[in-house]
Amino acid sequence: MRSFILSRLHSLTLKSLIIFLFVLVCRLSFFGQGSELRFSRLTIEEGLSQNTVLSLLHDSQGFMWIGTQDGLNRFDGHEFRTYYYDPENPRSISYTACSFLFEDSRNTLWIGTNGGGLSRLNRQQDNFSVFLHDPDNPKSLNSNFVNSIIEDPEKRLWIGTSRGLARFDPNSNTFKRFQHIKGDPASLSHNSIRCLLLSQDGRLWIGTSRGLNVYDFKTQKFRSYFHNPKNDNSLSHNQINALYQDREGFLWIGTENGLNRFHPESKTFLRIFPDASDPLSLSDNRIRAICMYEKDNILVGTLNGLNLLDKKTLKIHSYFNHPGDNQSLSSNQILCLLMAGLLTFGLEPKAEESAGLIFRPKCLLLI
Repeated sequence: MRSFILSRLHSLTLKSLIIFLFVLVCRLSFFGQGSELRFSRLTIEEGLSQNTVLSLLHDSQGFMWIGTQDGLNRFDGHEFRTYYYDPENPRSISYTACSFLFEDSRNTLWIGTNGGGLSRLNRQQDNFSVFLHDPDNPKSLNSNFVNSIIEDPEKRLWIGTSRGLARFDPNSNTFKRFQHIKGDPASLSHNSIRCLLLSQDGRLWIGTSRGLNVYDFKTQKFRSYFHNPKNDNSLSHNQINALYQDREGFLWIGTENGLNRFHPESKTFLRIFPDASDPLSLSDNRIRAICMYEKDNILVGTLNGLNLLDKKTLKIHSYFNHPGDNQSLSSNQILCLLMAGLLTFGLEPKAEESAGLIFRPKCLLLI
């Protein structure tokens, strides 16, 4: 299957690649035909710079961008173009590990790194502008460890870092910092920002290592939600690793101990945990990624398997690596998910595995 997909991708122009990706989409009843799900892999053998995939993006020009522990990869349907960190070149990408990828409304690509701050791709020059933390400049980035990036309606970027939240002004190229203030409940609950989401009602949701925060642009204040062991309708855990909002407005929160569905009106949380006695329950409580699949389904990536959840029934079908089966997941540790015609998974390989990218092609026989 992998050789078939690659041969098809390599034979297409960039425009026809986009068409090809979406022609693959068809409806399939997962819970009735779960055993039919097969996967195809892309690893360093096919040109990927490194097999630990940290971030994914399908941009407005049709390119697939893959951030790894060692380099940024751009796939155009024919070949990979890889950008590596070069300490001797100030116009190279700012670090090897590319933790987050984001394209703003101006079609500018931003790359958050694990130790090298923020990089901005200058497409025409094919080089990068770099934004770093400067301890002597309070208008610089909070930290060089960037975990998430999002854009607000005023076209300002919000950057989640290991030392607080930053708002970037593209006109002045400066940052305004937001941090936890001890004793102030209207400030961030914690400085370690793990994920960001702009909700349908225009509010900014911030997942931290200690609680879920929501920022109101009008009042410029934060409200926090925490785990309460005495309240079953509270968050299941304070470490928030992933955020996703579905079409109905429900917020799905992946934590270090279970999945949560937040009801925006009642402001209560429904907790979803693994259940050893139920084969249609969550495969693992350590959630790392959430994305849409189809109208009534979402995908949940964990540190032990991929989960397809029916939002109506809350039943889950799980998928795992099966040694010797090259059409199963290459790793059970799923770090990121992307839905762009081809379903793409970023994986963390174990010592004995070669993970890389996983594609889930749908209805290949239609091509």
